[in-house]
Amino acid sequence: MNQWYDTFFDIMYNYSDFKSVEEFRRKYGQYVNPGVITKIFYVINQFNNLGILLKEGLIDADLLFQLYNPSTVIQIYEKYELIIRTQGIQANGVIYDPMSYYGYKYLYAEAKKRYPTLKWTFPTNQKDFVERGRMYDEFFKANPQLKSTQ
Repeated sequence: MNQWYDTFFDIMYNYSDFKSVEEFRRKYGQYVNPGVITKIFYVINQFNNLGILLKEGLIDADLLFQLYNPSTVIQIYEKYELIIRTQGIQANGVIYDPMSYYGYKYLYAEAKKRYPTLKWTFPTNQKDFVERGRMYDEFFKANPQLKSTQ
C-alpha cells in the first residue's frame, strides 16, 4: 500500500506542472523521463480498473467511494485528463480505440454526479499544507460533535 501512496503523491505534487500534452511530453514523456509515465499510468490504470468494475456492477459505488475518496478520483482525472483523452488516438489523429480508459472516464463521471458540490484542491507546498491543517483544527473546534470519540 505504501507504493500506492508514494506514487500517488509523487504524481500529484512533483509531475503536475504542465498545461498541454506537448509540454507534458517535453518534460515527462517516456523518452525523457520513463519513470514518470510509469507512475502516472500506475495510478490511472488503477482508477480505470475500478471504473470498469463499477460500470459492470461488480462493485457498489458507495463502497468504492468509501475505499477511494471521490476528491482523489476527480483531482487526478482533471489534472491528467489531457493524457487520458489522448490514449487510443494514433499520431495521425485516427482513433483506434474509442474505449480507451472508458473505466476511468465512467468513474470520474460517477464521482461528479454523486458529489456535484465537491471542491477540493491539493495543497501545493508546505505552507498550504500547514494552513489546511490549521483550517481543520478550527473546523473541529467550532464543530466538536464531529470530532472522533476515540
